[in-house]
Amino acid sequence: ELQAADRRRQTVISELLRIDHRRSTDITELRTALQGQKQMAPRRTTRSTADQETINATSVTNAQLQAMIDQGVNVALAARDA
Repeated sequence: ELQAADRRRQTVISELLRIDHRRSTDITELRTALQGQKQMAPRRTTRSTADQETINATSVTNAQLQAMIDQGVNVALAARDA
């Protein structure tokens, strides 16, 4: 009985690690894409500065990132228990 519970825990941990890795990869790809956008020089025009487009970037704190990871963990556990 303990071995079966241990196997279930190992399965859950493996799934959580897989989800965490996938999210980490997604974050890295998004960060790379954002850095590419930052490096693009803005075009100079004769328009007034009020007409220039602005980019609003939302930064993610470690706590927010952990909350997203925890949410994925909860989804994985709920799917496993369903």
